[in-house]
Amino acid sequence: MTPRTMKLWTAVFALLLFSSGVAVGMIVQASLLPSGPRGFRGGPPRLGGPLRPGRDVLADRLASELKLSADQRAELDEIFARRRGRLEGFHAQVRARFETEQRELREDIRKILTPEQQRLFDEWLQRQPPDRPPGRPRGRPPGRPPF
Repeated sequence: MTPRTMKLWTAVFALLLFSSGVAVGMIVQASLLPSGPRGFRGGPPRLGGPLRPGRDVLADRLASELKLSADQRAELDEIFARRRGRLEGFHAQVRARFETEQRELREDIRKILTPEQQRLFDEWLQRQPPDRPPGRPRGRPPGRPPF
């Protein structure tokens, strides 16, 4: 394996590793926040936009599982309302930083490629679904419940 090929594989691996980390972070965030009609475990909010308002599935589950009183449920709803804005702001900052890092990584990869490899790389990028890190399969991750 030539040094140039090794650099390319290292860069692609780094891109996939970084994308996987961001994806895991977004999934964890989505599981802690209400995510609208898709539900508590239905996946992350739409990328790049605000968290969608909707039925607070997580609060409903906690209220049911913990048998919260009406007063406790009201306080829980207030907690979620206070935190939602902060988490939406955090999500927007993380998304912007991720997009910058991803763009710079792609530029760095292109620098080591021949013109033909750049064309192939661009075609490969075009085949990747939007808002999905390259290499991430479609559908629900294995072991994730269907709710």
